[in-house]
Amino acid sequence: MRSFARQSQGMLATAFVVAAGLGLTACGNYAIFAVHISSATPRDDIEACQMDIVDENGAPVVTKYALEKVYGQDSTGALNLKQGCQGGLTNANVGTFSYSTSRTSGSLTFTVNAFKNDGTIIETASSTANVSTYPPEVGVNLAMSRVPGT
Repeated sequence: MRSFARQSQGMLATAFVVAAGLGLTACGNYAIFAVHISSATPRDDIEACQMDIVDENGAPVVTKYALEKVYGQDSTGALNLKQGCQGGLTNANVGTFSYSTSRTSGSLTFTVNAFKNDGTIIETASSTANVSTYPPEVGVNLAMSRVPGT
């Protein structure tokens, strides 16, 4: 029994050494991005918004992420869209969305597109941010502008 205990302790110690060598014990090495998205003007023709993220080499990290719709009550008790995009009225302040990654270097490019119900992109924005380990949070501002002709 003692032999098994010594072997398991030895295996556990070896596992920690291997994990440390791979950087797995450094749980604090990650980056958090606060992505603030705004629309050119409040619009009534935006049906949905999607975000794509690519790395410094142009490789996709996140594709076609639909921005979450959050509803809340206004002062009169009416239910309104507080964040996200949808048909009806999309606020100029679309919202702030968080993204985290285990990357510790390089850069990420965030692109957001707003679509009409027929799939046409009518507003877009893109911004590149350098990866920095948390803290602090990396701020990314995406101010969408109208696509010409829409």
